[in-house]
This record gives sequence, C-alpha cells and structure tokens, in this order.
Amino acid sequence: MIITYDIEKLKEIIDNICTVIGVSMGIIDTKLNFIYKKNLSTDAVCLKIHNTNEGIAKCSCSDIDLVKKCEKERKPVSHICHAGLLDTVVPVIKNSKIVAYIIIGRVRPEKNMENTIDKSICDKYDITLNDYNQMTHLSEEQMAGFIKLISHILFDNSIEIDYGEFLAAVTDYIDNNLTENLTVETICTQFFVSKNYLYKSFRSFYNCTVNEYITNQRIKIAARLLTDTVDNASMIAERVGIYNYTYFSRLFKKHTGLSPSKYRQIKNKKNKKHHNL
Repeated sequence: MIITYDIEKLKEIIDNICTVIGVSMGIIDTKLNFIYKKNLSTDAVCLKIHNTNEGIAKCSCSDIDLVKKCEKERKPVSHICHAGLLDTVVPVIKNSKIVAYIIIGRVRPEKNMENTIDKSICDKYDITLNDYNQMTHLSEEQMAGFIKLISHILFDNSIEIDYGEFLAAVTDYIDNNLTENLTVETICTQFFVSKNYLYKSFRSFYNCTVNEYITNQRIKIAARLLTDTVDNASMIAERVGIYNYTYFSRLFKKHTGLSPSKYRQIKNKKNKKHHNL
C-alpha cells in the first residue's frame, strides 16, 4: 500500500487550525515519521524542555508511545506527558486503513495548574506557573468536539491511497535487507529501474530520498533493539547494517538527540517506572 500526502494542503490546514484553536499539531505517517508539525511560539514550557537533548528525547519517546497505542486501538487516545500537558493522537482512517496520525499537543489539562504541576520539572527546566498558564486549555467537551472535526472533514482530499506495487516492493526489500550494504545502485539493479525514477518516486510518495529512508529505518530499528534487548550498541549497529560504531553513534545522536547508551538508559528507566506502577 502506498499513501500519498498533499503536503502543502496539509500544512495550510494545520497552520490555520493551530492559529484559530491555539494548539500545536503535527501529522505523522504510518512509519511514524513526522510529515509536518506546527508548534506555537507561546509554548514556553515545551520550548524550555526542548533546550536539552534529554528533554527532546523524552518528548519523542512520549509521542511514539502514544502513536503506537493509537495504532493498536484504532481510535483517539490521550495521556498526560512527562511535563504535565495533555497530548492526543487521532488516527486518520481511509478505506478501513490507517493512513496517518494527527497529534495534538501542548494543551493545558487544567484551568489552574498550580496544584498539578511537577515542581521538579519546573526546577529542572526553569519553568514557571505563568509559562503553564499561557498555554491553551481545552475542556473535555471541547477536545471531543475538536477530535470529531478532525476525524470527519479535515483531511478528505489531502491524503490518498495508491496500491501501486513498485514502491511497496522496494520498501519491503529495503526493510528486509537493512543488514546489507544497501545503495541506490543495488536497488535500481534489483528492480530494473533508473536512478532518476527511483529518486522521483521516493520524493513524491515519502517526501525523502532513498538514503534518508534507509537511514530512518535503521535508526528506528536500532532504537527498538536498544529498548527491547540487552545486546551491546556495537552489535546492534551491525544488526542494522552499520559496521562503523563511531559513525553509528554519531548518526543515532543526530536523529534522536542522544547517544545510544543514554537513549537506552532513559528508556529502561521509563519502562521500569511503568512496571512498578
């Protein structure tokens, strides 16, 4: 299955909604990559947290966990993030298939946050009560109405499904051969197509280059292995087809904001906390 996104139309829709409602929004594809996101300059809480790599990583993990829950339940899901704000993910479903996810974030869950904010978070990131109170508050009823609006009319003509076999076969080939030395040349040879055709196909359908897709998949799988296994990072690098550990570590940090060891430490700490609840 190939899904095409009218990125310019999606940007326009999301920008307009964010301006009117006063929330931050993003759209994520089925491979959990952001297609577009709009953050508000008034989101002081998140801006301060994102000044640190650790803060970025925690927010990223929180978003991915919520999207995976949405994927499993196939309905809108919400949670309170580590910073005490309300995040919601809404599945975009066409022809019974999930074709994208809308993430609505940085919403103040209470009108007055004074008794609910985590003081340790405030101290760590120099966040004030006023920072929280400047963020948009939506009641439960308002959020429910907002979700219905998105689900029914928002993306009617902005996302299309194309069941063309070519790119589906190419991405399956890439995903199944990440341990190999994948190059544009080898892929073109495998599928008897020109480089130009392959480049245009990936740019049109995935809004990235072939090599960017390969790298994104390798980092995504490496992140999962760091969380789900006890294999050392060097071994994991080789399992995803990167045989120079220094290069792998640099690439992983570029994509996640953390070194492999720090990423594993944060995820394990989070999983242990959930296990003890």
